[in-house]
Amino acid sequence: MCLKNRASFYDQMKRNEVVCTGDVANVWEYIKLNSLQDPANRKELFCDDKLKTIFGDKGSVRFTKIARLLSQHFVKST
Repeated sequence: MCLKNRASFYDQMKRNEVVCTGDVANVWEYIKLNSLQDPANRKELFCDDKLKTIFGDKGSVRFTKIARLLSQHFVKST
């Protein structure tokens, strides 16, 4: 399974070659590198413009929702 619109997100991250199984890990890495985790509530993540391309127009999301929000972008490989 791969993210349907991953090119848009990863192009913005300057990554062109990404393994599908690493999509969640790469998003989490991006969140950590850009300090998008709420320091007061570590379960809450702030969405910048790049994350909004995959999470929708949300200002923030809960850590536990990442996989569910990403799953709507996955396509089954044939």
